[in-house]
Amino acid sequence: VACSARGATWRCCGYVWGSRSSSFRMAMQIPNSPSELFRQNQADPIGGGGGSVGAAVLERPRVEQTTAKPKTDPGKMYKVYIYNDEKHTKSYVVSVLMKVIPDMTKTRATEIMEAAHKHGSGMVGVWIFEVAEMYCDLLRTAGIQSDIVEA
Repeated sequence: VACSARGATWRCCGYVWGSRSSSFRMAMQIPNSPSELFRQNQADPIGGGGGSVGAAVLERPRVEQTTAKPKTDPGKMYKVYIYNDEKHTKSYVVSVLMKVIPDMTKTRATEIMEAAHKHGSGMVGVWIFEVAEMYCDLLRTAGIQSDIVEA
């Protein structure tokens, strides 16, 4: 839109300033949504819409609702395993097990750590999926290699 002056009204860059009011108003309406653009096209005879002026009604696509099966059965139990690594000391693994797993004694944590050291993996415990996943994530956060296996 070119800048121009008509009498007491100024037009510049799509805005109109008049001498009667101190505020400005838009010279042309810019659509804020697809439905406003649709209404403008329907009301514009030059644009080829030629329809009646009114609110556009858009129908939502129908989606059939299906019952999604959960990935995990709430009744199933899952085992948490830790694996041997050369990065951490034995005392560190024992201390992490005692901090992460409630009611973990030092004796039980040492047994799990020794099993992982000798056999490559040691079973920490068996829980429902959410609890097993939480313990596995906490062990991984501490740097201990761990995994969940269905019991």
